[in-house]
Amino acid sequence: MRHKTRFWLFGLGLLAAALIVVVRFPAGRLVARALPANDVLQIGGISGSLWAGEGYGLHWRGRPLGVLRWRFAPAPGPAWRLELEGAGISAAGRLRPVMDGWQIDELTGAWPIARLEHGISGVALGGEVHAAISRLVLAGGVLAALDGRLEWRAARLDAPVQLKLGTVTVDLATLDTGRIALEAVSSGPAEVTLRGTGTIDHGAYALTAHLRAATSGGAAWLAALGEPQADGTVRVALAGKL
Repeated sequence: MRHKTRFWLFGLGLLAAALIVVVRFPAGRLVARALPANDVLQIGGISGSLWAGEGYGLHWRGRPLGVLRWRFAPAPGPAWRLELEGAGISAAGRLRPVMDGWQIDELTGAWPIARLEHGISGVALGGEVHAAISRLVLAGGVLAALDGRLEWRAARLDAPVQLKLGTVTVDLATLDTGRIALEAVSSGPAEVTLRGTGTIDHGAYALTAHLRAATSGGAAWLAALGEPQADGTVRVALAGKL
């Protein structure tokens, strides 16, 4: 019985030692191994350990995001609690490793719509995006899954004309094919209404939107922006990278 007790205590001590080594492992060395050089996500100025730390100089596609902080959170399941703070940007979620990548659960946040690449020359967008994402998966350096909802609040066109779009809600769902489906619709008081569908594939999105103006001046401008349809809407194609 004493031999079993000693063996159990030895195993427990070995496990505790291994956990101490893991949680105190320098985070910078892990990031250097787990995040090879790429043009999508970069992070520098890393301090702390796997248990808790922070990284300055976080960039997404060359655009600065802010300071990323993390801490290990064993409940309700082993994961890291992430918090991002930057100029006009905030986000929080739970990060855990999955096959060939990383998954973020319960992701919430807000950022200016101006940071979104939309592919229409001379057009500036205003407002703020609020996210409520149940699942986001990054695998092989690209966006592999995205499920949840985005709300573009106080949505508007700021240039070359100013038009209000109300609130634009975008529902996201990952399909069996691996693509991510988009469905967008506007609501609330607005000078322009919007509805549209699209997809995200390997981090690139394509959205076909149908816009309808409430005023003749807005209708004339929308007609120049896209392709007028028989139902009175104007079809506009948006595309870019997330």
